[in-house]
Parts: sequence; C-alpha cells; structure tokens
Amino acid sequence: MKCSLDLLKQSKVRYSWSTLFVGIKLGLLQQNSVISYAEELINDSPEINNNDIIELLWAKSEEQIDQILERLVFKKDEIFDETIEKRKLSFSILNQLIVDIQDEEELLEKVAEVYSIMGYPDEMSSFIYYLPPDDGHDPLAYSKEKNLNRLIVNLNKYVTKEREFLQIFRNQDH
Repeated sequence: MKCSLDLLKQSKVRYSWSTLFVGIKLGLLQQNSVISYAEELINDSPEINNNDIIELLWAKSEEQIDQILERLVFKKDEIFDETIEKRKLSFSILNQLIVDIQDEEELLEKVAEVYSIMGYPDEMSSFIYYLPPDDGHDPLAYSKEKNLNRLIVNLNKYVTKEREFLQIFRNQDH
C-alpha cells in the first residue's frame, strides 16, 4: 500500500520531515515525496537557507536522501513523535479509503492492511473484522450485514475522532 504527499495535502494534516520519515520507514511513501516536499518548501520560501534542504534537491541516491532526511528529522531543536506521525498517515489513508471504496468487505480488508502496517494499534481494534469485539457485542446474534455495518460505524467514529485530534494538534503549532 502506497500513499503520496498529495494524499497528506488532501487530508489537510500538518506534515513535516518527520511524517515523511515515518512514511518511508513504513513503506507507505516513496523517496520522491521527500524531494517534492523540499521543492515545495523552496518554492514557498525561496529565502530558505537550509543546506540540508538544498542538498536534498541534488541528492543522487536513496542512501543520500535517507541520510539527509535523518538529519532534518533528528535536529536537536525538533521533537520527533513517531506515534503522532503514524496517526497522521493512518488518518490520511483511512479517510481516502472510505471515500474510494464503496464495498464494505473490500474496505474492511484494506483497513486491516493499514492496521497491520501501523503496528496493530489498540485504538483501531474496534473496526478490524478478524478481531473479536471487546465491547460485549456478540457477532453471532446479528447478521453479517449488521456486523459489517457496526464495523463501518466504528471506523467512521475513529476517523472523525482522529480528524478532530489532528486539527487540534495542528492548531497548537506542533
């Protein structure tokens, strides 16, 4: 499963070098996203005087890109929180999956893939089709359609909650 810088822009999350670093580490983003972000920053602020960003534009190998990206992410004055970056990525992907996939079973399959990529976060377990419910719900007492609907409702609640969290986080200028 791959995503792009455009997906992050569309979902209106505040992404950074840290987001790109985690996305690449998880195999969700390709390194050309790093170059695109560097170009975006230079185009938006031509007065930028950061040698690492400028060096990225001339990087010739994936190894060079990785090294420069690590320098940008792990500067002493930057705070790196992998959990927050994963939340940005998973929100963006889940939000787009909900828009793109109409078939509930197919949607839940893709959502389970995101759950796996993100390292099985507990907060996503309520809408993962292969996990037993942890809220007292008895799936045997309901039809397949009602069980699928319950998972989709839980997914939508989660995405709404994440959107609110990321909006608050964005407004705090972290």
